[in-house]
Order: sequence, then C-alpha cells, then structure tokens
Amino acid sequence: MTMLLRRLLHGSFWAASEKIVSIVLGLTLYYLLSRLLPPSEMGAYFLIMSVVMLAAIVAQLGLNQTIIRLIAESIGNGRAGRAHFAVRKVFLYALAGALVVFGIMISGAGKWIAIEIFDSPQMADAVALAAVLVILVAFES
Repeated sequence: MTMLLRRLLHGSFWAASEKIVSIVLGLTLYYLLSRLLPPSEMGAYFLIMSVVMLAAIVAQLGLNQTIIRLIAESIGNGRAGRAHFAVRKVFLYALAGALVVFGIMISGAGKWIAIEIFDSPQMADAVALAAVLVILVAFES
C-alpha cells in the first residue's frame, strides 16, 4: 500500500469517526434536553440556536471557504509564508465580523428579533449569551 493511500485511509477513518461521535453526542444532548426542559423552553432553545447559526454564518463574511482556497494555493506553490499571512488576515477579518454581529445583537436587535418576530420572552432573556455564542460558533467553523 502506498504512503498516500495509507494516509487517505487513516484520515478518512478519523473524519468518519468524528462525525459518528458528533451525531451520537448531538442526539444524546437533544434527548436529555427534551426530557429536562418544558416544551416552551425547548422551543426557545431551538430558536436561539437557529439565530446563532445564521448570525455566525453572517459573521464569517464568507471567509471560511476563502481561507481554505488561499492556504491550499499557497502551500501548493511552496509559499508557506503567504499561507501564514492569509490565516492572520482572515482571522482578523472574521474577528471584526463576529464583533460587529455581536454588537448588533447586544444593541437591541437581538431582543427585537426575539420579541417582535418570534414572540419569545425566554429567547429575549438569553440574547447576551447567544451573542457570545455567535463569536464562538463563527470561529469554530
């Protein structure tokens, strides 16, 4: 077996394992939450997570795909310094985008969305936590 094939199989095994563990843990979390929380709070949880995911996508400014292309191109051309520069630059832009979305959510838009659009006081109470979660989710991706 060639070295490349062995590396591909090893990487595929770990990627598939991570996905399976992630799915099992996610289902376990949803099961526990559905047993512990009343239906109104469970609904608020799902609404908050949906808003967080959407806001994190906006906060990323489309840079998650851009950085992959820039790193691959730089490494393929043997320019590791350029790849390092691209990572730093994209990190700063993503931080700026995340902070802008954080500021918008904290400034009152988050509570307005919770009350006026979703009619959820529980969601309005958790806007500050959701804004912090936006930053974390944006950088996770």
